[in-house]
Amino acid sequence: MRLVETLNRFAGVDFYDYYFAGTLWRQGHNPYDAVFADTLARNAGLPCIPGSDFIYPPWVAAFIAPLTLLSPGTAFLVWSLLSLMAIGGTVRILRAAHVPPVAAFAILGPPTLFSLLVGQCNLFVLLLVSLAWVRRTRHPSVAAGLIAAAGAIKIAPLILLAAAPRGHRLAWLVGATTVLAVAAIVGELAIPGGLTLWWTDALAPATRMAARLAHPVNQGLDGVLSRTLLTNPWTVPVAAIDPTQLGLFAHIVRGLVILVAAGWAQWNLRSAPACTWRVWGALATVSVLVSPLAWEPAFTMLAFPFVLHARHSGVDGARWIIASMTLILAQRALDPLVNSVYAGPLIRLRSQLSSLGFLGGICLLVALRPCQQGDTRC
Repeated sequence: MRLVETLNRFAGVDFYDYYFAGTLWRQGHNPYDAVFADTLARNAGLPCIPGSDFIYPPWVAAFIAPLTLLSPGTAFLVWSLLSLMAIGGTVRILRAAHVPPVAAFAILGPPTLFSLLVGQCNLFVLLLVSLAWVRRTRHPSVAAGLIAAAGAIKIAPLILLAAAPRGHRLAWLVGATTVLAVAAIVGELAIPGGLTLWWTDALAPATRMAARLAHPVNQGLDGVLSRTLLTNPWTVPVAAIDPTQLGLFAHIVRGLVILVAAGWAQWNLRSAPACTWRVWGALATVSVLVSPLAWEPAFTMLAFPFVLHARHSGVDGARWIIASMTLILAQRALDPLVNSVYAGPLIRLRSQLSSLGFLGGICLLVALRPCQQGDTRC
């Protein structure tokens, strides 16, 4: 019964943020007006979670607007079918069907199922990144443009631009710049001053919220730092920070992570260019880490490195899936303890372990030795 209630509460909750932002845009209102959007959702009898607002660039509101010509329920059904096609396309493009455990994880894994439940757009971002991967050598400018398109929806995937292939960096730059410029122009034409509104009314407040949000399932840097520096009684005495400064500190740490990841990628591309798959896999994983709000649907991006590792290093891919599923299931198994008054220390330990587990997985992925030109696994 509780499962049914949970499904009813969260079904389409993220999609309806997009839907009503598109509705406001189509009616000539500010798509970032959260109060107005929540009112529309309640009037339609739909899930409405305070604080779950539209935080995407203005062109996303314009893109989703055609679906608002349909009723909310019908639009969500269409969106869900498109999302299923997106994950199916990703599996086909990456040829994951040749590695059945990986294909099953990509389609039936908790992150994908949760993305489908709430109507998240991560499956479309994953599809764009996968399309970029298969076009990286023959059509580098197109590949860069596809990464930029993914970044125009969610900023974090832009870190994949650090995988620019040697000899094609100019085409890479042109492709990415062109797509981002077109997106900015479309957004500005659709909503005059839209980029400013996005920054002031959506992105900045969301970033501040992320920096304060210590929920155990926020596995981005902001969640890890919040749990460590603000709420965990075992670490606060030795690592306390002013809550008002946490957002700035998180930005600094995020910038350092991006610089290190980009430098690592360029070094690997130069020393072992045959192992481009390892660079792309690591950067896709880091894109989850550097996202301010890395909820479970964001883990959908991990399907990309899992497929690449499984196809290029055999059993390693299956091990990654087993490790990931174990981590996710172990975290979920501890969830009931959150409401137990007797489990305070364990809950705090759990929040740290969930962070360390995810960060440890990223470190393992990045630390894999660069293979040499003669390595048959390349």
